[in-house]
Amino acid sequence: MSVSMLASQSVVAQTIETMAPNAADQLPVGGDPTAIAVNLATNKIYRLNLAKGTATVIDSKSGTVKNIPVGIGLGGLLCPYCIGVDEKNNKIYVANTLSNTTSVIDGNRLQLAIIWN
Repeated sequence: MSVSMLASQSVVAQTIETMAPNAADQLPVGGDPTAIAVNLATNKIYRLNLAKGTATVIDSKSGTVKNIPVGIGLGGLLCPYCIGVDEKNNKIYVANTLSNTTSVIDGNRLQLAIIWN
């Protein structure tokens, strides 16, 4: 069984087995998390980092981590607030609260595709 837990500076993935319950790996993903979403079709976890204005992509199979800049609000304030995943089209949508925009991440290329006003 696999369990994922969130902390403010890292994601902890722990595999629980009857003989070795203390095996854990930590991945640095940034601070001030605001939201999380999972694409079950690609096994990727998306986490928003309010303070950095990024979406962190965690590949749950390989353990790789990538940060993607998403939205900047009025006066340069960072503002990603909530996130949703379209598994069929492999698109990730991030609502940027201060700028009233939506950032769209291309899940295939793992980069920002467009910002809608």
